[in-house]
Amino acid sequence: MTAGYPWGRPSWRQKGRCSMCVALPVRLVKVEGQRGIGELGGSTVKMRLDLLPEAQVGDYVLVHAGFAIQQVDEEEAQETLRLLQAIQW
Repeated sequence: MTAGYPWGRPSWRQKGRCSMCVALPVRLVKVEGQRGIGELGGSTVKMRLDLLPEAQVGDYVLVHAGFAIQQVDEEEAQETLRLLQAIQW
């Protein structure tokens, strides 16, 4: 047993590794009730829209863990994508 971690140290903390969760900007291309389909770098992204019922086709939304959590303007979305590309993510 590791102090503070009754089931052992989380794997992301081992061997100097670090991980984090991020929300990615995705352009919404289809809305079907509370489900949406987006596009990110040529890939299709499925998401839930429960938290953003006002989201419409063409909007950029931040997607985290399969949920659209916030709308962002296109300029902010493009800047975020540019920065992610710069660090080769």
